[in-house]
Amino acid sequence: MPELANNRFIPKFILNNFSIERKSGTSQENLIWKYNIEDNDCNLISSSKAYGQNSLGWNENDKETSFLANSLNQSLEQEFLPVYEHKFRKTEDSITLNCDELNEVRRFLLSFLIRKPVGNFSIDDIYFYEQQYLGLTNHERKFKDVSKYSEKDRITEDIKIIITTKFENIPKHPNCSYLLFHYWYLLNSAYLGFWKTSKKVDFVLPDVYSVSERDKLKAYDFSTGKVPMYTKAGFLYKLVEEKISLAKRNDVIFNGLFQSYREANIFHENFWMFPLLQDFMIVLIHPLFKKLNENSILFERKNQFINPSRVPIKYFMPYEVNVNSDTFDDYFDKKDSYTYNIFELDDETAMYLNVLALDQAEVFFGFNDKAKIFKSVQEYQAFPSYKLNNYSNLFNTLSEGR
Repeated sequence: MPELANNRFIPKFILNNFSIERKSGTSQENLIWKYNIEDNDCNLISSSKAYGQNSLGWNENDKETSFLANSLNQSLEQEFLPVYEHKFRKTEDSITLNCDELNEVRRFLLSFLIRKPVGNFSIDDIYFYEQQYLGLTNHERKFKDVSKYSEKDRITEDIKIIITTKFENIPKHPNCSYLLFHYWYLLNSAYLGFWKTSKKVDFVLPDVYSVSERDKLKAYDFSTGKVPMYTKAGFLYKLVEEKISLAKRNDVIFNGLFQSYREANIFHENFWMFPLLQDFMIVLIHPLFKKLNENSILFERKNQFINPSRVPIKYFMPYEVNVNSDTFDDYFDKKDSYTYNIFELDDETAMYLNVLALDQAEVFFGFNDKAKIFKSVQEYQAFPSYKLNNYSNLFNTLSEGR
């Protein structure tokens, strides 16, 4: 079992995937390069110690902490491992998941999203903003009030639910908070993608782990009173406006468009990414990209869509459903399976994903090979937009070794 004190955020099996194996006699040690942003230090250290910060703010000597840490490993990570070992590590071109495996992957990803700090942004604000798009009222669904909870206590309570509850049953849990439902809804609306790199570029492993690319920030321009067309929400809003008269004749088209518009207002990210290997990651993709590739009104207007992502749209192709049930609709069926193509990214796109990770890393990030991240750091330093971190010292260090 992984050392509990050092397995708070990123599981040990993922850390080992980014590690270099060093043998000394009969012993073997897994080492990983770790760059500390604050100290400008780049050192090769044991992977078991690399991410040892207490990222959840738990007391190591507390019984509840011990229970949760063990449960995270035994009930969540160990249940994900068979899918990882038999499906993700042993495939080249495509991955097929049944419904139970798919939900296990989504539950695993949910455990990372819920651990991301909300900060000063009120959960109540999220609720009141989103309930109109979700079509919920206080009378239709009750959520546990966690507005007075500390960040640590809120995360702890949500983790308990994820550990003990099947993914599809989480919204029904009596102690489900609205923030937990928010992330569950994102995972349930989005679809998975699987991306790998060439042999020239490695992914980096930031301390926050899950990293996203957000749509342009303005979903609504208060200066003009309009929804900008360069956002996903703007594209959908224009179609909704055009199809209002059509709704009288075909409610299915209108309702589908409006549902997509609601999702675009809730799911601001184009995608979330979760690296599992130095050359392989899972991505959680906004549902609009899937619908743009289907035979629908969105597909017909695809040429009017301005891709808000720097990632080429060809990498957003959706999965194929292998229908084994008698009926088929938009919901996952227990009898069906889902086949995903694994896309090998061009080097420029892979480096851009690293730019996102380098920007969103808070204190440090890890990596396997200096030579395979050099161009990503170089790209970050030259990136034209605002940057949160300064890697000039790291860039100089990497340059000296070339």
